[in-house]
Amino acid sequence: MQPLSAEIALGKTPILKEPRLIDEWVLWLEQRPHEGGRTTALIRPWGRSDLIPQELTPSPHNLRSRVHDYGGGVIATSSKGDQLVIVWVDDSESCLWMQSWQGLHNVGTGKQPLLKPAHKPIRLSSREKILLADGLIDLPRQRWLGVMEAGERDFLVTFSLNREHQSPTVLYQPKDFIGYAALSPKGDQLAWVEWNQSAMPWDSSELWWAQLDDSGEFIEKALLAGSNPNQTKNKSVFQPMWLSSGELAVSEDSNGWWNVMVLGPGIKPQTSYLWRRLWPMELEAAMPQWVYGMSTKAAAGDQILSAICDSGSWQLSLLNPDGSTQLLDQPFDDIAGLHGRPGRAVAIASNSFKGPGILELDTKLLTWQHTQTIDPIMDE
Repeated sequence: MQPLSAEIALGKTPILKEPRLIDEWVLWLEQRPHEGGRTTALIRPWGRSDLIPQELTPSPHNLRSRVHDYGGGVIATSSKGDQLVIVWVDDSESCLWMQSWQGLHNVGTGKQPLLKPAHKPIRLSSREKILLADGLIDLPRQRWLGVMEAGERDFLVTFSLNREHQSPTVLYQPKDFIGYAALSPKGDQLAWVEWNQSAMPWDSSELWWAQLDDSGEFIEKALLAGSNPNQTKNKSVFQPMWLSSGELAVSEDSNGWWNVMVLGPGIKPQTSYLWRRLWPMELEAAMPQWVYGMSTKAAAGDQILSAICDSGSWQLSLLNPDGSTQLLDQPFDDIAGLHGRPGRAVAIASNSFKGPGILELDTKLLTWQHTQTIDPIMDE
């Protein structure tokens, strides 16, 4: 093994962020020092590190959010059939943009399969003094749902995917800060994290839940976990995530360690909730939430794939429904941005000898590959 190159050590290589799996494709963000720090979205077929990735958001687009100054959470993705939909926050006037692409089914055709734009990029938001971040695409309702910071306050807002130059529609206003919204598989429930001044989210935060009607409005909401005004001990929660079963998973630290726990299915407002703490360990299954878009766990069918930290060193483990765990054999000890689907996962991974790259992991065959940055295709 060779030591890290001078380019990596001096920060002259692109920074990779927010990877995700979309059907048979891998998408990620790349911040490029040679372009003044501009961030763009790249995509290529799963497992095809031999292919040059396709750039979806060429210059002058610059994917960046500035909510709470730290930003993060700049892109949302969704797919249906052959179509990919992406919505991103552009640093130019902090506006929200959307574009659809076709060709997801072409993954196995040709030497260099490429997605074709279904239309030109559309600016969804009007030019207002607001900041946007940490969104998701609610495709059945044709809307983007995410965080807006305006007048030093946070709001949960929506934008239609079918109109240009909109003002935001406010869905919900927390007491102070909000983020990490997650929509249930059926689209009828929403979970999110709130935290209040002057606490940081890793010190004290709350997991909230709402039932949604057909139009996506709140029917009722409830505090599910985390710090409670009636309790003296501070608790924090990290990254709510829905499982295909309708269960809700979150990392929570009431035992002194961020451990994963599960609730549901069939969540109903009540005074207490039967959380199942199946994997107690004196290890961390979360990290301090500095920016939006952070992820340490991913749904993997009836399992949860979790990044777990032991004395500053990260590893990957499958958490089984019966409470057992399975450590995955891979050589990286710095893992971030974990995202997955049944049988597969991606993350940004590195170690002392290998700089950050896209880690593609087959959780059934227990194989992996790691790809560092190469020059992308510049689309016209």
